[in-house]
Amino acid sequence: MCMERLITGLILALVCVYLPAQPSEQEIAATGKLVRLMAIGGGSIGWILELESAVPVDGKPVSSILVSYRDNKELEKLENARVSVTGKIDHRYEVEKGEHIVLDLSSIKEAKATIQPPPVPPVFIRKIVVTGRLVRAMAIGGESTGWVLELESAITIDGQQVNSIQVSYRKAEQLEKLESTRVKVIGEITRRQGVETGEHLVLDASSIKEAKATSQSAPAQPSHNMEIIREYADHGCSGLNIAGCKSLNKLASDVEAKWKDFTPLLVYGSVIRNNASSVPGYYCVVKVF
Repeated sequence: MCMERLITGLILALVCVYLPAQPSEQEIAATGKLVRLMAIGGGSIGWILELESAVPVDGKPVSSILVSYRDNKELEKLENARVSVTGKIDHRYEVEKGEHIVLDLSSIKEAKATIQPPPVPPVFIRKIVVTGRLVRAMAIGGESTGWVLELESAITIDGQQVNSIQVSYRKAEQLEKLESTRVKVIGEITRRQGVETGEHLVLDASSIKEAKATSQSAPAQPSHNMEIIREYADHGCSGLNIAGCKSLNKLASDVEAKWKDFTPLLVYGSVIRNNASSVPGYYCVVKVF
């Protein structure tokens, strides 16, 4: 009798120890893609739900999970579809797989892709007139994805320098004609939101036309500061003898007496030539500094 009581007490104690160790059933609702689980040889051995958002199971995040459902034909209909499911987490043990978790479904149905939010209207920044080279924007695969203006001079937008900007224009054929050409563009800079490109700047052109290359200006010549000190003129004076050229003699004496300390000093003269001689006409003394 005592032995029976001892055995019964032992069994109850083992049951009490074992029961808390059993994992509690966790109910979840999730969305993901239903795909077949394939063996190495290529045969299907079950179904997996690739979750859109990881769910915690036993304190660990799970991104995909085995699926069990009473209606296998329904699973076949929904293969590779986006589905919404509800069910309970079941801990199982198999010889080949060992201990693993399975989502035992109570319901499964197709979940249509969520509707993309309407595009955000462009945010106007400012009007602009710029010049640059119009080129195609190319994707990695080589396809054209639009047009870009490579600016001749960088512009500042929101405190950042921009050397190139995407171009939008109502006449696509006009852009094709001006490809790789130097163009002048008038338009508005806007900020747009794209699904793939995210937030980006666009030059919404109202006018675009070819801009001929400007001719290079001649190199600047060195300049000097000059001052005309005095002017002299002789009329009808013979160029063979300066004795009769009063103004020319006066110029010589003035330079020697008044401006000998000027360095440098430029004396400029013009003459009138005839068949007989050179006739001095006009002189000026110029101070260079």
